[in-house]
Amino acid sequence: MSNSSTSGPVGRLIWAEPDEAVRRVTAPLLQGLATQTVQLTPETNLLEACKKHRGDLLIVSAAWPGLDFGSFSKILSRHPDTHSMSIMVTVPQGTDPSKVSRMQNGTIRDVLLHPILAPVLVERTRTLLRDAAARRELLSGGDQDRKSTTFHIEDNNSLLRRHVACPFHLVPAHLDRYILRTGKIATELSFFDIPQYGAPARGADAINFHFLHIAVCPQCYFATNEPTYWSDPHETKLQMHTFPPATQAIVAGGTERRKALAAGASDRFFTVRRTLDDAIILHRLAIDSAITIYEANKYVLPIEVLRIANYYVRLAHLYELCDDATAREQAAREAIDWLTKGFLFLEGAALCKAIYQLVALNISTGDDRAAFQYITRINEIAKEAATTEEDKATIARYVPRLKSIWEDRDMHRYFVPPEEATSDAA
Repeated sequence: MSNSSTSGPVGRLIWAEPDEAVRRVTAPLLQGLATQTVQLTPETNLLEACKKHRGDLLIVSAAWPGLDFGSFSKILSRHPDTHSMSIMVTVPQGTDPSKVSRMQNGTIRDVLLHPILAPVLVERTRTLLRDAAARRELLSGGDQDRKSTTFHIEDNNSLLRRHVACPFHLVPAHLDRYILRTGKIATELSFFDIPQYGAPARGADAINFHFLHIAVCPQCYFATNEPTYWSDPHETKLQMHTFPPATQAIVAGGTERRKALAAGASDRFFTVRRTLDDAIILHRLAIDSAITIYEANKYVLPIEVLRIANYYVRLAHLYELCDDATAREQAAREAIDWLTKGFLFLEGAALCKAIYQLVALNISTGDDRAAFQYITRINEIAKEAATTEEDKATIARYVPRLKSIWEDRDMHRYFVPPEEATSDAA
């Protein structure tokens, strides 16, 4: 493969810049990098233009009017004409820092901050065009050339098994990631805002997916329920996460520690027939793995704090199944500690979920004062001018549930008698 600095035009570029002065300066830099370049102005419907021109790379300014980057990138990733498109956001001077933070903490991987150096813009554009064009070529191959990596499971018709690889090895370590098939199991959100798996549909097999939602590498015992953290070259809907070498080295360095955590696993640990004890061990591995990822990527993957907390919430559910009240309460309090940490820097939907779970967990442990303070905070967020329409919609979904659990709080004292709860602030 030729060096990117000397390679010729490749791929299709869509460029959306609302500032005419910036367009005049930048146009010569982008000229000749792509085989086709489409330049858009603010009067253009950006989403429809992306679907129409099917670019390999979209370069869009953070100042593009009325654009919610989180929702926009999700729509592109799901549409068949745009799911392979890469996105690079250029951030002009004076952009709201909170907006930049939401992009960096969300699904936008490439964000160029002011001041943008010409050589950096050119080289990054070349690289993304080349990578995106190669990905499109791979995905556009005939179905006969694509080997399916998703399989049905003989022992349980409510599940699918996807063959993926652990990204922390020079030689790929393959494993199975389990997927709950849509409509097979009655599922609703529990009091703590985690899935609650009920009765199977007619003809479907029963399963408590809390046992299987986490995948684990059989070599290094890295474990996660985040599908984008695994290597999956056949994935066409999700944008897979690439870990930097430093993170890969840190994860690899924790292998022996994770193996020790898994010492009591049964011989069914890596199968669909995991035991309750296996599921508890699996969540301990996932917590250790997520803490490792978070400590190495605090400013890139703050969402890991919410993931860690939710592993603890699910762990509390598993301890409930084995009637271990002490361990269940300890897991709940660990969840509170991580959610409290995340409350300081999470944003958008992640913050809304964290607040709801903080309210529910504090109610369950009898701390009504703390619960009421978090309810007050989410009401304040809803009134803030900087809150996006997407965030307001998320808040609107949580507020009725928060009102309901607050009014019925004495029914949910799972860890203290009702009379021992702190007096509320209402």
